[in-house]
Amino acid sequence: EEVVCAGLVKDGDKVLTGLSSGAVAVWKWGALHAPTDRLPGHLQAVNCLQPLDRDCYLTGSDDGVIRMMQVHPNRIIAVVGGHARDASQVYKKGRGDFPIEGIEVDRTGTFVCSSSHDGVIKFHDIASLAVDEGGDEDSEEEERRGRRTKRKRTK
Repeated sequence: EEVVCAGLVKDGDKVLTGLSSGAVAVWKWGALHAPTDRLPGHLQAVNCLQPLDRDCYLTGSDDGVIRMMQVHPNRIIAVVGGHARDASQVYKKGRGDFPIEGIEVDRTGTFVCSSSHDGVIKFHDIASLAVDEGGDEDSEEEERRGRRTKRKRTK
């Protein structure tokens, strides 16, 4: 299992690494001998990872999907988009046709651009995506369906 990418969250206290297995490993800074947690949620390798704020980050995967995720509590917040011949399959089936190779968030935190093997750079609006503080079952079901609400950004 290879470490493919890395990023810092929790004010630099946690290191996240994307793995070739499709998991994201969580490491405690200063104790990097073994991960403290593993976060599933990707069908294939996690190629790129972009922290957004203290708790949230974006991932790009070989399955062609960009996901917004949260660490502690560990969960997928939303499918942001992806690279597919038919864009609806990214949301309906949770997979694209082309691996996500790179993601970068603009300086305002409004858009993420992504690159893939399809030779296209796409821009995805992330300003309206949310972290639901409630954590109830209905909210989790809505997340699985791809519904979005406002997300507070910390600077």
